[in-house]
Amino acid sequence: MAGWLGDPRRAALLTDFDGTLAPIVVDPEAAVPLPASLPVLADLAGSLGVVAVVSGRPVRFLRQRLAGVAERLVLVGLYGLEWAEQGA
Repeated sequence: MAGWLGDPRRAALLTDFDGTLAPIVVDPEAAVPLPASLPVLADLAGSLGVVAVVSGRPVRFLRQRLAGVAERLVLVGLYGLEWAEQGA
């Protein structure tokens, strides 16, 4: 923790989408992030060196659901087969 507190730009946070940022739902296309998760991700992306969402979902899906903050995150989709960062 001392490294995070001393220099948070050297820290990284990785999270999943389903079951972490969004509740598990019966219809996978109906999954949306919890309302508070987007502002928290935005705050963390402004403080930490890397904030990433790693998911089995395609990057396209993550960009849609995380609109407004996705361009500040690293998005890893299809369990690592797709990768996007800084809006690319």
